[in-house]
Amino acid sequence: MQFLIDLLPVIAFFVAYKVAGIYVATGVLIAGVLIQTAVSWIRHRKVSPMLLTSAVLVLVFGGLTLLIHDATFIMWKPSIVNWLFAGAFLVSQFMRGPTIIQRMLGENVTLQAADWRRLNMMWIGFFIVAGALNLYVAYNYDEATWVNFKLFGLMGLTFIFALLQACGSRARPRPPPARTRADMLYVIIGKDAPAALAIRRRVRALHLERIAALSDTGRVAIAGPCPATDSPDPGEAGFTGSVIVAEFDSLQAAQDWVAGDPYVTEGVFESYEVRPFIKVLP
Repeated sequence: MQFLIDLLPVIAFFVAYKVAGIYVATGVLIAGVLIQTAVSWIRHRKVSPMLLTSAVLVLVFGGLTLLIHDATFIMWKPSIVNWLFAGAFLVSQFMRGPTIIQRMLGENVTLQAADWRRLNMMWIGFFIVAGALNLYVAYNYDEATWVNFKLFGLMGLTFIFALLQACGSRARPRPPPARTRADMLYVIIGKDAPAALAIRRRVRALHLERIAALSDTGRVAIAGPCPATDSPDPGEAGFTGSVIVAEFDSLQAAQDWVAGDPYVTEGVFESYEVRPFIKVLP
């Protein structure tokens, strides 16, 4: 559904072009993106970086198109957007923490760290190719063909590529845990600070990445948050803390690990304790 909502300004641009030409269509696109941005802010009190980037570029290149009366500017806009996305994804590939694609999909998809980086690189390649393909069509075909390509070509390619990535991610088998020895279990109990929900949400992806790395070696017995209400979805009530039971070489190793976790370093946990744990059941 969100994909279709994101398409509305492009569809409006396409319809307006067929009815009244490129310059009216450009004005409709500008209005559509501004409305889409405003609705996002009203509904969620935030605007995604991708939507904000697209809105700014539509205003700049669309405005130049109308001011100078030259459609070349609006034709360049999809390429610039795709190449900016490629650059942002590339930067995240080499920075500490999860990549952009993991931040976008991490709550719904479980992959190993190497797979996330591989997926991120695939999207970088796609954005580069899509930007180049847009200019190829713009400079080698007539205006009407480019308008058709903008809606059906670029959006169709994006949808197909995302679908292929989703199928590939689900089909890729997860390798068995690499366990070398049976270490002692330790229980980590973290207590959330008051009003820590916003910070918890912000650093959750980093926190999950560290636990996933530990889980990939077969060391995590159980991990999860403690909701503040008697419900699996506490909403704005948030959480009272988190519990992790995992294997470590020693108590000191467990303490060192949790001390470096984003929930500790960023202030989600008001306090925490680490205790040795003996599993009896199941």
